[in-house]
This record gives sequence, structure tokens and C-alpha cells, in this order.
Amino acid sequence: MQIRLTVVDPLGPTSPVRERAVSCDVLVTAPAGTALAAVASALASAVSGGDSSGSTGAPVLYAGDQRLDAQRCTLGEPPLIDGAVLAVGAPGEPEPHPSWSPPPPGSPRSPGPARAGCICCTAGRSA
Repeated sequence: MQIRLTVVDPLGPTSPVRERAVSCDVLVTAPAGTALAAVASALASAVSGGDSSGSTGAPVLYAGDQRLDAQRCTLGEPPLIDGAVLAVGAPGEPEPHPSWSPPPPGSPRSPGPARAGCICCTAGRSA
């Protein structure tokens, strides 16, 4: 099985080009049913460039604000699916949608329950 993951270090140095945490895209190849614990150290070292100074024990990984249990989470099962973003050491901040801004309550552009939050999803709706 192969899955692509993005690993972010929210506590590490920010990228000089962008003012956000350094991230690394990785391709994980492992047998089906592999526990996260089997690859957690390799994922953490991928984003840190192999520098494990100051770290003790297994790295703590998060999917959004959810702390992952490395022994119970299995690669290929939610939230560890293809395209997932994992943060090392602290919860990661979600990427904001570039055109998101909350409309005023009662506005004709106010999103309905099925399309919450994004103006681009509601811009074509009539009042």
C-alpha cells in the first residue's frame, strides 16, 4: 500500500519564503494494516531533516487537532488516508480557504447548512 502524507512541524522554524511552519510531502509504502508507530519516527525526521536533537521517545503526531494514538491508528484508515496532513509535536492549524470570510448574519450570501463558511460556495446563490 502507498499513501501520500504531508508532515508539518508547527513548533519548528518557519520557512524563509513563507511565514509558516516547514512541511514535507512524503510517500509511505507499507503493508496494509501497518500501525502508525512503525513509521512515526521516519515521518517526524522527514520534516526535521533528520535532526532528532531534543526529542525523546516516539514523536507525537496530530491530524488537525486530534492527537493520534500511534499504536491504534492504522495507515490507510481515517484519518491516515492518502493526502492527510500530519503535525509533529503540536496540533496543526488548518489552512484557511483563500476567499473565506464570514458574511454578516442574515446576509443573502450567508451560507446555508450544506455550504458553511466559504463565500465562493455561496456567491452564485440568489437572495
